[in-house]
Amino acid sequence: MDDGSKDNSGDMCEEWKKKDDRIVVFHKENGGLSSARNYGMDRCNGKYIMFLDSDDCVEHNIVSVLYNLIKENDVLMSGCSMKKIIDGKKEIQSVEMESGKYNFEEYLEQMYKPGTTHMGPFGVLVTAWAKMYDRKLFDDIRYPEGKINEDNFIIHKLVYKAKTVAWVNEELYLYRIREGSITHGKKKKTIKELDNFYGHYDRVKFIEKLSINQNLKNTINYKCFIVGFILWGDLICDYGFDNEELKLCLKDIKDAFSKIRFNSQAISKVNWIKYKLILSFPKIYYNFKK
Repeated sequence: MDDGSKDNSGDMCEEWKKKDDRIVVFHKENGGLSSARNYGMDRCNGKYIMFLDSDDCVEHNIVSVLYNLIKENDVLMSGCSMKKIIDGKKEIQSVEMESGKYNFEEYLEQMYKPGTTHMGPFGVLVTAWAKMYDRKLFDDIRYPEGKINEDNFIIHKLVYKAKTVAWVNEELYLYRIREGSITHGKKKKTIKELDNFYGHYDRVKFIEKLSINQNLKNTINYKCFIVGFILWGDLICDYGFDNEELKLCLKDIKDAFSKIRFNSQAISKVNWIKYKLILSFPKIYYNFKK
């Protein structure tokens, strides 16, 4: 996929196409990551789908390993661990989940287990990359365009539809972190950062009526709430308490909080009461933050 690149990436793709007739190249106007993925999926004709972000790398055997996982375990989705490379200089081993088969609830438990961080186990379990999908999983699912952290909006839907995911704890995907990348550039927070919350909120609404462990539900609800609350608290300092998008977001943050049981393991009673008071009197909190 050449998503309107301004360098010679498109030409390089065409050169590779000449070397291997299995390669198909598409050129389109720049529309962002979700747009490029969706454009490719709308035109692909293979049975399986994988995603590789433009600045990342993979080990030579990633396709065969993930394909064999699907076939040997009779599943529709497989995944692997990843290794982080920072500015081409440093490699950090990520602590990932063990090899095995995980159903929907077990997969969520791994995503939200204590000690996970954005690009620790939680991160690679959420990302579009480092996985292989049976194409039919995307028959009625597409990445939301115009969003950041777009993977977070649909991973739960894909895993739920797949029913079981086969995982291998081998670092076959090389995730490169560089200054200025989409997710790691050092920029002032903008309203777009709310997409981070809304990906979690989509998951909260998705699981609401599902019959899964209540403690897990509380943990997911709390994670959603705390992500939204921290973002809202930061953004009101820059955009003001009366910003319309932030006012709408506050309603959804309150909704996420309302789904957390008072006596749940996800949050202490003291913190529950503290956040309840803040949400009841948000203007006082805003004046304090200023």
